[in-house]
Amino acid sequence: PGGMAYVQTIRLSPDGPFADRACSTCPTWDQLEAMIDLNPGNWWMIGNEPDRQDLIPADRYAELYHAFYTFIKAHDPSSLIGIGGVVQPTPIRLQYLDLILDAYRRQNDGAPIPIDVWNIHNYVLREGEGWGGGIPPGTDPALAMDEDDEPPYDLTTHDNLELWTGHIVAMRAWMRDRG
Repeated sequence: PGGMAYVQTIRLSPDGPFADRACSTCPTWDQLEAMIDLNPGNWWMIGNEPDRQDLIPADRYAELYHAFYTFIKAHDPSSLIGIGGVVQPTPIRLQYLDLILDAYRRQNDGAPIPIDVWNIHNYVLREGEGWGGGIPPGTDPALAMDEDDEPPYDLTTHDNLELWTGHIVAMRAWMRDRG
């Protein structure tokens, strides 16, 4: 209604694959095929916060992304496929994305990951064990954003415009640097 578009999101889990699906929270291949048929040309996000909510190691995320990308594109070449949005594009999460890009190249004979749509969330959260942002699997905890970082930031209000804007600039620079 009103020109609104719906973006399909496929929830992930690190387990699997299973005979009928890629992971326990994933749709079955038959269910996915039916959804693709009902939504030609749709946008598909593979995962939601794989760095925090789904907690998918980068190598497993690369496998799942490849499986869904190739399946969806084979059934509907006009679809647009996007990477699951990280919680916030901070140094530790950009490291997580680098790990995904590297894993995908290793697993696919050096081919770069095909991403039609980049997707991020842009919260301003403290990172670390037990905090809102958490630590993405396989990353260096020393890269986590903390209130003690220079300059000191108040991460309790979640409305720090300087950090919010800096996240967007950092993500765009990261994307530029990786082509």
